[in-house]
Amino acid sequence: MSNLTLWEAGIARNQVVTICEDDAVFNYGFEACAEKVMKRLPNDWDIIYWGFNFDMFVVYDILPGVSPSIAIFNQEQMRARIKEFQTQTIFPQPFKTVWAFGPCCYSISPKGAKVIKSKILPLRPRVIPFPEAKGVPPYSPAWRTVGLDNFINAIHREISSFVCIPPLVVSKNEPGKSTIQDR
Repeated sequence: MSNLTLWEAGIARNQVVTICEDDAVFNYGFEACAEKVMKRLPNDWDIIYWGFNFDMFVVYDILPGVSPSIAIFNQEQMRARIKEFQTQTIFPQPFKTVWAFGPCCYSISPKGAKVIKSKILPLRPRVIPFPEAKGVPPYSPAWRTVGLDNFINAIHREISSFVCIPPLVVSKNEPGKSTIQDR
């Protein structure tokens, strides 16, 4: 609900809002790189993910209209090399999002907040078809809406949504240390 509250603030102020999780870890070049990436977005962009959970996969349109790409990550290795991530020089690009889990940091435009809200609210149980997932664990061609990211995953093909590759933000994503997730 805090995300939706921040979306409302962005709509009211007609400003882009950047939202990050409390365990988000930023690359030291985030501000300069994010500014360059934002300049490459179309004028009508809705949302861009600066980072995502490494325990799942991200699907993005590497060749628009030709082929999506499924990126799989090594969460344990990333956790062990957080300092290297922070100091690394990154040359990110925005790609059209097909599917992304656990956005640890994203920016949403006022238009995007309005559009996404209109498409996902009221939140309700849904099963989202996801044919690209047949080839990656857990090999499921459909997913239940169990979090805000899954609700938005249901509409990525309908909105102007992007993912930053490589990411500028990561998260150790440690559910065992979470104060809000069931252990």
